[in-house]
Amino acid sequence: MELKSTKLNNFFKPHLTFIFKMKLRKIFEILFLIIILAIIAYKVDLKESWVILQTINLNLFILALVIDIILLFFIALSLKVLFDTIIPTKMNEWLALYIPGFLSGLVLPARAGDITTMLLAKKKGFEIGQSTTLILLDKLITLLVFIPITILGIFTLMNSKELYYGIGFSLLLILGILTLYTPIGRKLFKKILGKHSEKFKGFSKTFREELKYHKKALLINLFLTALRPILNGIIIIILLQALGFDLSLFNSIIISSITLIVTIVPLTPNGFGLREGIGTILLYQVGIPYEVSIAMYMIFLVLNLCLVPILGAYYFMIKDLHNS
Repeated sequence: MELKSTKLNNFFKPHLTFIFKMKLRKIFEILFLIIILAIIAYKVDLKESWVILQTINLNLFILALVIDIILLFFIALSLKVLFDTIIPTKMNEWLALYIPGFLSGLVLPARAGDITTMLLAKKKGFEIGQSTTLILLDKLITLLVFIPITILGIFTLMNSKELYYGIGFSLLLILGILTLYTPIGRKLFKKILGKHSEKFKGFSKTFREELKYHKKALLINLFLTALRPILNGIIIIILLQALGFDLSLFNSIIISSITLIVTIVPLTPNGFGLREGIGTILLYQVGIPYEVSIAMYMIFLVLNLCLVPILGAYYFMIKDLHNS
């Protein structure tokens, strides 16, 4: 009986420790989010933001929504280009696989969207290791595009330690991803995964093959990724114009890139609050009042929420393509 109890303890202890650490991290993220929101509420006249919000030009809001959908299409296409190097899929088939991951990423914490995409890709014949490699490769290219813009922003808009932290964390992330493809990195990765390492078979092989045989796909992904900061910047400009304020495309691209890099640091759930806080500070540096920035980010939130029924309806129209 005592032996059985020991075995149960040995089985549950690591799992309980992992769950405890996850919950502790989530508690920290929520507390940090509350602190940021409290600071925003203290610094900003939220009643004024609400008044500004009611002056929105709905035609410009709809235009921003259309561009946001186009941006999402380019993001999906950039990832599809990489996955097509292993198993080619039609665009609608890929969207039937990609949309659930994107929607889960909007409402669930951590990397729920990426995990959902990997699990659905497995049903299409992609190994978990292959999907993981391609998604990490896509993020690596994203960082390589956004980090130079962010560095430019440090010298043109703001000298802030938060930006240095974001860039430092991004560079560590790039090094960490690249380390996974070295002999030492692979051994460490297998040791961490333990018995689950078999599920990630093909991890390093896929990375080597992408670099060696699929340079064209990588360049297409790079080009599509380079459009992201431009379209993000245009959306911010349109939303501000919908509230009666102007911003240059140059400043808009830099600010949107900086907020993306800073939110890579996992300090709040999905970067919520941190993105708005840093963005508001940066926009203030170029003449946009705090209250207007908060109103704009509230509209941005509504913009993303509008994507849920639109993409949800489209998914249910094409979902049979994924199951086929």
